[in-house]
Amino acid sequence: EIMYDPDAVSDSDGEWFEVYNNTAYTINLKGLTVSDDSLYGAADIFVVSTDTLVTTHDRVVFGAKDSSVNGGVTVDYNYAGGGVSLNNSGDDVYLGISSGGRYTTIDSVSYNELSGWPIAKGFSIELNDSHVTSTENDQASNWCLATSIAGNTTDKGSPGAVSSGC
Repeated sequence: EIMYDPDAVSDSDGEWFEVYNNTAYTINLKGLTVSDDSLYGAADIFVVSTDTLVTTHDRVVFGAKDSSVNGGVTVDYNYAGGGVSLNNSGDDVYLGISSGGRYTTIDSVSYNELSGWPIAKGFSIELNDSHVTSTENDQASNWCLATSIAGNTTDKGSPGAVSSGC
């Protein structure tokens, strides 16, 4: 799920996205590199610096700010100052591992309104819970606009929970 264009608060305060663990194992995301640039450019990147566990078939929410300023959305990892800023009409989220100065992408999502992705101010885009593989999350038809209220605002989303709209 990705909230790229919140309406209740500014983009720099209210952007968030979640990562879903579709494996049978608990995964520690410490060391994971997140970028909105396929080249993992220094200005568009953050590295998870603390132990951040995502249990089997669960979600972890990454937020640009904490709940006191982001509209009340509970985040599991606050990446404030991390350089990742999501464009409103289309952008990318890359998850990767760094080794020897090179990055290996584990998964990525590239949303774009010109390619049929659901795009609307104040709504997160949610991946249909029956299409959670790394290839299925690349298809616009597997995403929809959220219908639940996210946090304590009028924005729609289901951060950390099963998708509300698909």
